[in-house]
Amino acid sequence: MTTLDYWKMLSLEQQSKLAAKYCFDCGFNESETLNITDNIKLLTKFSEDAHIIAKKCNHYAARTIIEVLRHNDMIADNDPDYKINNNIAPFLAKISMLMFPALNALFSTRVHASKVLDTLHP
Repeated sequence: MTTLDYWKMLSLEQQSKLAAKYCFDCGFNESETLNITDNIKLLTKFSEDAHIIAKKCNHYAARTIIEVLRHNDMIADNDPDYKINNNIAPFLAKISMLMFPALNALFSTRVHASKVLDTLHP
């Protein structure tokens, strides 16, 4: 677990390595981990917004944060080739709650498919 202030002091490379460790702890596969580590700036912005929301309420939808980020990105038009993928929301929710204790239980998440299979076929 870490704090947002500590996270923001790290370089992008250090953030990527730390995120990869947390992805492993979440049970993400290689593709899911790459999706997170390739989008470190998105993870940071998502986590910043989630911390602001966590101060005001106990529960929130990760997809709502993604839609706000998508809207703001379209207005800023920083990179017209990059689009925020809908599939990243649950991964951002899970890793941010694991990484930052202040976000614990802010989002509702499902059990990762690989963990369900492990319980069915031990």
